[in-house]
Amino acid sequence: MNEPLTPAAEISAARQARIDGTMNERDFHAVMERAGTQLNPGDSASDLKNAGMTAEVIHQLKHQRIAGAISELEYHRQMAQLGPLMTGEAVPPQGNADPFERQIDEVMASAKPEDYHFSYATGSPSTPEALALDTDIRSAMSETGIPKQLGGPIVDAVKQVALHLEQATPAARDVHVEAFQSEMRKQWGADFDSRRDAVSALVAEMAEKRPGVAELIDSAPWLIADVRVANYLWTVAEHRARRRT
Repeated sequence: MNEPLTPAAEISAARQARIDGTMNERDFHAVMERAGTQLNPGDSASDLKNAGMTAEVIHQLKHQRIAGAISELEYHRQMAQLGPLMTGEAVPPQGNADPFERQIDEVMASAKPEDYHFSYATGSPSTPEALALDTDIRSAMSETGIPKQLGGPIVDAVKQVALHLEQATPAARDVHVEAFQSEMRKQWGADFDSRRDAVSALVAEMAEKRPGVAELIDSAPWLIADVRVANYLWTVAEHRARRRT
């Protein structure tokens, strides 16, 4: 009967399976998250090199992720770096030399304007004005680095806010914005100011590049007061900042 793998050995096996292509990223990080907090003094000395500290860091990362204090992008980036420490291996280099970093860059790559999928009741913009705004939004997203998979959800979320508040009074819209800001303070915690500023800078860049976007934001700033939109844009802003370092 085979002896069960120690947590450190399980992590090492998962890393090799990931390298061999027999384990996907989701399953790899699930093993890291579960086994990383189970390392104990019964494991070998080489396996336990830096393990105590690493397990504690993983424990903290897990709770930060649950609390919304750290993005999915940053959580998985740090998990990819912590894994080798638990088995005494060399930490993969940062930047394009790291396969995981390259995968993130591919996922977060800016899309072409025509690649974004926006849903319309009629299948496409129904008026010249709507078509012009559609073109401006697509171009602004592409020029500021919005990936394909986030473009549609951002626009859909904004449309939902518009439907909800289109006929609302100014006071009702103010209540909505205040509730939105309160929720973001809870989610972002001590990082609220820096993340808000980063998202605001991204929105300002989009507005500066395309007059249709600027006009829309100026006339109805409450349209982007949405938790989903804020988190999508923060993911983009965070990735752009990381690539510049």
